[in-house]
Amino acid sequence: MFGFRSGGGGRQVLLSLTLLAWATPAAALQWELNSSSGGEIPVPNGGTQQTACVVGDLDGDGIDDFVVGERTLTPSLVAYFWRPSGWLQAVIDPGTLDVEAGGVIVDIDGDGDQDLLLGGDNASNQMWWWENPGSLPYPPGGWTRRLIKDSGRTHHHDQAVGDFDGDGELELAFWNQNDSDRLFLADFPADPRATEPWSWVEIFNASDRIEGMTTADINLDGKTDIVGGGYWFEHTGGFNYTPHLIEAGRTYTRTVVGQFVPGGRPEIVISPGDADGPLRWYQWDGAVWQPTELDPWLEHGHSLSLGDVDHDGRLDFHVAEMHSPGAGEQAESRIYLNQGGGVFALETISVGLGNHESRLADVNGDGWLDVVGKPFSFNAPGVNVWLQVPGGASAVPERSAGSLAVAPNPFNARCSLRLQTTRPQVVTIAVHDVRGRQVATLATGVRLAEGEHEFVWDGRTQAGAASPSGTYFFRVSGSDRADIVKVVLVK
Repeated sequence: MFGFRSGGGGRQVLLSLTLLAWATPAAALQWELNSSSGGEIPVPNGGTQQTACVVGDLDGDGIDDFVVGERTLTPSLVAYFWRPSGWLQAVIDPGTLDVEAGGVIVDIDGDGDQDLLLGGDNASNQMWWWENPGSLPYPPGGWTRRLIKDSGRTHHHDQAVGDFDGDGELELAFWNQNDSDRLFLADFPADPRATEPWSWVEIFNASDRIEGMTTADINLDGKTDIVGGGYWFEHTGGFNYTPHLIEAGRTYTRTVVGQFVPGGRPEIVISPGDADGPLRWYQWDGAVWQPTELDPWLEHGHSLSLGDVDHDGRLDFHVAEMHSPGAGEQAESRIYLNQGGGVFALETISVGLGNHESRLADVNGDGWLDVVGKPFSFNAPGVNVWLQVPGGASAVPERSAGSLAVAPNPFNARCSLRLQTTRPQVVTIAVHDVRGRQVATLATGVRLAEGEHEFVWDGRTQAGAASPSGTYFFRVSGSDRADIVKVVLVK
């Protein structure tokens, strides 16, 4: 898969935690709002319980699309595609369905396009996946829906997909809240189209109400770990996963993981989801996760995602509060811009517009992350998309790639990253997508001599799956460097 060749704001901070260092951003970000209330984006349906919002490239053009789910009326699932002439809407499921928050867009059947996976809410014991039919327009009946689960208890708030056991195959992890808040794991079937339902096993039984799930290689052992509910889960063999506590009491939460500070384990950000509480990020000190408080009180901070928003080579994150329930007219949508060294600069995008499962995504293909927003019930039905306008953010210079070079760029099958070192050093090289998610690792703690070195990426993920067309970033980190260079994959 990979090759290597060497040539030689204003709220009191709790004093029991590390205090947040603040900075003023170099330039204000600029946004252009497209909304259903403004007439730019059609509403998903007429319902007022918009539970799901999932982002991914559905039509294979290298641009993020998104799906909104609503659980009381038809159609239950609607996809949105940005076009220069306006927003295109397409129905994925024309029926009524008890869809819950969470969900994953991933190639389930191995045919090269991105499918959709969601779970049922408090009224449903089912989980489903929808087979992507390919190019638009979609059939009148939408995508083919297939069963993953149709037994046991109800309520499946959050799922994640990854190669958690290191066998080269994908697994599905999901919470089942009304089954004693258990965490289950299911292997992808050999033939997902012909397998209904899937088989799954329990890997954890929580002692409290629990939500939130993401994935990351927390302990840097080369395996993707499950992270959520204040824990991360380490595979220790077979279907055995050891839970490691991040912080007690962070069960009803949203979680993202990224390399906010170069070197060592990635950092973790946790916000309250269907609850009120603090917004904190956590750094591993070799023994425990040390918290830093960003805000002592968010009200239903049910939106949390990460990516390099201002193109400076550092991971930032977006967090937003719900309106009702939530912070009401004081509900904020914010970007925390990473200034380096554990310092963040806060930018507020909106106040008074509720956000639920809102996401960072590049929906118009200009290379800059936008905010895909939707409320749960307040001012529903409707969608809000904040398109980032390059200009304010472009005043923040990209980090110099220094002695890095990529060729060919754009590329189709494989590309080479050439790195010049002036003295011996230890480096880690990872590939990230435009939303900051780590796609692949080319080197982990590799000691390089002085001279020129070459690393090859074949466009595949760490699990061996083909990456979709789009913009990616090589991040090179070491004891005395943290460089980034952009590459475009075109198929």
